[in-house]
Amino acid sequence: MVKVMAPELEGATHWINGKVELRKLRGNKVVLLDFFEFTCINCIRTFPYLREWWKRYRDKGLIIVGIHTPEFERSKDINFLKRELERYDITWPVAVDNEYKIWDAYANMYWPRKYLINKEGYIVYDHIGEGKYRETEIEIQKALMEIDPYVKLPEPVNILRPEDDLRRVCYPRTPETYAGYLRGRFIGKIAYDKEHKYSDPEPKTDGVISLRGICRVESQRVVLLKGKVIITFKGNSANAVMFGKGKKMEVCINGKPVPPAMRGEDIFVENGRTYIFVDSYRMYNIINSEKWGIHTLEMEGDGVEIYAFTFGSCAI
Repeated sequence: MVKVMAPELEGATHWINGKVELRKLRGNKVVLLDFFEFTCINCIRTFPYLREWWKRYRDKGLIIVGIHTPEFERSKDINFLKRELERYDITWPVAVDNEYKIWDAYANMYWPRKYLINKEGYIVYDHIGEGKYRETEIEIQKALMEIDPYVKLPEPVNILRPEDDLRRVCYPRTPETYAGYLRGRFIGKIAYDKEHKYSDPEPKTDGVISLRGICRVESQRVVLLKGKVIITFKGNSANAVMFGKGKKMEVCINGKPVPPAMRGEDIFVENGRTYIFVDSYRMYNIINSEKWGIHTLEMEGDGVEIYAFTFGSCAI
């Protein structure tokens, strides 16, 4: 790739875990920029590799800098961000890019995206999305060897999660489905920004949202006031970005409580029924199965905000 001088990291509204100025690092540091969003499942899947690279190379000249650019308005709340950084053990510096200043300086359009900056301040590697972890680590090592040709470096990691095994098969899956009216798809007519009692039929097409009961559909979210959201999806896992203040939601799959072989890490059982406890703003793992299928997910609650659904479809 043609080398381009990396723009300075200017315009952050806050810094967490220390501030970084690229110009001060030239000559003896390599920088890996990671554009991410803490509710983004694709970003979350890369965190184990970032943690491993930070552990392996921070004493050898690598600086990782997270650039948190929010996808949803609620993601701008620095308290939620700090909580998720602690939850995922992210200890490297993070720029809070709430006004998209750094995002625009790098002409970025994706979560996640990684830029590798060499000791001279040039971007020497650029990767969009998940995957290519070994390739990325090899590029990090090349850049570190420009600082010290005799530095001792470990063998690059192959995989840290079973889901990243190259032998996996990825079946068709439902794409990310947004719950707000700006980007969402709804089976029935929407009463924009108003409390409304819905009685939509069950969706026949995946990735289309059906509403029941009292809900309010806003630009970026659906607020269940005393209602239910129903969505059909293709895949073997399902997640939802949600917010609530200590709210218990009942969850059903294909009209029944979620069976043990399909329960995500946030599901719990009470009197034979399955629930999620929504106590913060984050991504919740609802369904996690070894088998691919076409399923109908139902979630019912009171005072819960739903922003988006994401799905997985890969299996060994």
